[in-house]
Amino acid sequence: MPVEYKVREDSNRTSLEKAIQKFRKEKLMSFLQDLLGDSYKEGMNEDELSKAVEKAVKAKEKQAEQDFNKIKNALSKASSDVADYKHRLQEHLSEDERKKTEQDELLEKLQAENAEFKKQSTIAQHKANFVALGYNEDLAQKSAEALFEGDMSSVFANLKAAKAEFEKGIRADVMKRTPVPPADGGSNGKDNVTRESIMQIKDPVERQQAIAENHELFGY
Repeated sequence: MPVEYKVREDSNRTSLEKAIQKFRKEKLMSFLQDLLGDSYKEGMNEDELSKAVEKAVKAKEKQAEQDFNKIKNALSKASSDVADYKHRLQEHLSEDERKKTEQDELLEKLQAENAEFKKQSTIAQHKANFVALGYNEDLAQKSAEALFEGDMSSVFANLKAAKAEFEKGIRADVMKRTPVPPADGGSNGKDNVTRESIMQIKDPVERQQAIAENHELFGY
């Protein structure tokens, strides 16, 4: 690289650096003037600037705190004014308006109580119907509540459970009533019993008992 070109490049770099430093200094001075205001003086040394900046920052913090307290007090006063206005408004309500408000509240309470009464009454009726069908108390209550709420999945599931329990009870009752087979191994008259003869029994209880006693004729 020619010496003349290198000297020119160094000179340009130096000029750029000086321009950057000057720009930074001017920006800093402008910031300090804005911050310090009338406290800023030309030719202030570093110690004087430091003390002036510290003083200015504290002053701005104090001013900010004062502004915050003013806003806080204003909001507090506004809230107090609103509460006072509501209180005075309530005092100036006419007797008719007050009575109307009380009547509306009473009507709402009665409607809620009536809805609850209807709910419990309907559930009680449903429960009685389920108990009449052979449901136990707990299953009848759950089924009644599910039916009232429109939860048909639970209703059908409980129906299936009640049916299984009912069939289990019938089998147990039939087993209790089933006579002990003769000691000689006789058929006790079962040889004359057929599926058709059982189905011809008119009494449904007797027919169900006969089916249970001869369940092998029905494939179970």
